[in-house]
Order: sequence, then structure tokens, then C-alpha cells
Amino acid sequence: MQNYNDYLSQLELADAPLLMDSEFFESLSSEKSDDSEAGFVAYKGLQSFAAGVSVQNREDVLNSLLLAQRAASKSFPNEKDIFKWYEKYFEVLENVGWVLEGKDFSKFASSHNKFDVHKALLEILGAAVTAGQLAIVMKTLSALKDMADQDGRITFFERNTHTSHKGSFQVGVADEVNGTVSLSANAFILSTETTITKILFFTSARNEAELNYCLAKATLNSNVYATYREQIIAKLTDNSQYIADLDI
Repeated sequence: MQNYNDYLSQLELADAPLLMDSEFFESLSSEKSDDSEAGFVAYKGLQSFAAGVSVQNREDVLNSLLLAQRAASKSFPNEKDIFKWYEKYFEVLENVGWVLEGKDFSKFASSHNKFDVHKALLEILGAAVTAGQLAIVMKTLSALKDMADQDGRITFFERNTHTSHKGSFQVGVADEVNGTVSLSANAFILSTETTITKILFFTSARNEAELNYCLAKATLNSNVYATYREQIIAKLTDNSQYIADLDI
């Protein structure tokens, strides 16, 4: 049996090209209560939470996602290896207590002449999450869309999710039922012939862009994760440079 303490201690993490100004970080334990919905910029992803997800479980979700993102970025920094990046990403999540299914990618087929990432996301997620979960994701997307271009959170997200013609990001939503956390861990890869500006709201002609997506489902084994929680927190050091609160 693999020794996961050794696995974590040997896991190398990449730093982001651009870090977050800590003024945007809001303490999970003080300002956000268990009975409120929440949304966060989390390095390369947007993570939403339904009401009822405990503060501890929110922290565990965000920290485990951040660990997986940074480990994948360390192992596969070249954007040409993006599918290998995701293999590493899912490997780390499974090794810290997530039970995953549905890790394969599919190609999105647009039925419109104009390709719009935002509309594509809603179409894809509409078939994968509940109506309530989709509404929370839409609030998180709207919060990001409404930010000024110079807002440090959107600058951080854009810089770390794409180059001129290729990008990758995650859009997740978590629920908690009877103490068990489930996560719709959706991943997206965008390739374009035209220059990407705001990746989530990018538009182009249909034949100038390709969107691949993965609709993974995950359940957290909290007993397993609790074993490694402190080691993960210590390894991440200062997650306020990677995670920022959104007002949804």
C-alpha cells in the first residue's frame, strides 16, 4: 500500500506566474457562514458552494483543489501537455481522499455560427448539475464578469488560466448532504485561432475555437482527508495568494 504521507512530502508545487494581493482574500472561518452560498477564485478555477457546506469542508475543498492544481503545474508546465496536467490533477485529488468518476474529456459541438465560452459552459453544465447548482455557478460567473478589468482577482485568474491561444480552467460546485461533500469538478480546455482576452467570456467564429470538457464527479472521504489536512495546509503555506472571495 502506498504511503500517502510520503507521497505528499515528495509532491512538488509550482508557484503561479502572478500571485493574488492578499487584500482580496476573505477569511473562510469568520465572514462566511455555513448557511450561505459562496464563490471563490481559486488559482485556475472558479469554485462555488451551495448553502449548507460547512466552513471546514469549504476549506478542505479549496485546499485540495489548490494542491492538485499546483502539483499538476509543477509536473506539466507546458501547455502542450494539458491532458497530462489533468491526469496529475486528478491523481493528487484521489490521493488525498477524493473518490472520482468520469475523468474523460469530450469535445463540445456548437450549434451556432458564433462560439461563446460563457454560453457553452451553461449548456454543458446544464446537463451535468442540478438547477440549483447551476444557479449558484451562474452567480459566481456573474460576479467575475462584473469586476473591473483592473481588479486584482480577474487579473490573477486571466494570467494563470491562458496564453494567447490556449487556456484551461475549472468550474466546480460543491454540496454537502448529511456531512458528506460531493463536488461537480468540471474542467475545460480552450484552443483558439484568435487571441483570448477574458477566457470565460471569449467569443469567436465557431470554426476558430475548440472547447474540450470533462464532467467529473467527486465525493470526499473526510476521514482520509482529515489524516492529511495539516500536512496539506503546511505544504500550501499561504493560500491567500491563490484563493479570493467573490461576492455572490
